[in-house]
Amino acid sequence: MIWQKTYQEAYRLTIKHFYDLGCRYLQLDDVYWATLVDEGQREALKAEGLDPVEVVVWLLNIE
Repeated sequence: MIWQKTYQEAYRLTIKHFYDLGCRYLQLDDVYWATLVDEGQREALKAEGLDPVEVVVWLLNIE
């Protein structure tokens, strides 16, 4: 999925930019992450044919 690469690259570049500026602690308060533990959202992902666990694994793989 093309949107996966887009989000991964956006996170990677943003985090690297902060690191390059000297930031050594970065807290991400992205509300999207919280939806992954909400049972209703997990069911919505399943209804779209996505495995919620695989979505989390993919999101955490932002090399």
